[in-house]
Amino acid sequence: MIKISHNGSFLLAYTKTGPIDGFPCVYIYDTVTFKKLNQIAISDAQIDSVEFSGYCNMLLVVSSTKQGDDHITSTLTVWDFTDGHKDIFCKSSLPIAIK
Repeated sequence: MIKISHNGSFLLAYTKTGPIDGFPCVYIYDTVTFKKLNQIAISDAQIDSVEFSGYCNMLLVVSSTKQGDDHITSTLTVWDFTDGHKDIFCKSSLPIAIK
């Protein structure tokens, strides 16, 4: 999936799942230089959604992991990705699927 920020400054790319032996990642690029600004590994089995904040300085990532046959745990994470940071602003795990 590819998305451009509201202000046109950033482009993000991600795949729903990661490689067989790794975690899915979100890649953030500068739209003028196409330089990769950041790469954020998500510690769940799949990424369900990624959105820029209103000021385009943070990302909301919704991810999930299936545990057993019926149990899904969803994680909501807000990431600060500016200036090379990969800091979690807040994170919450829920015992339900978020779509």
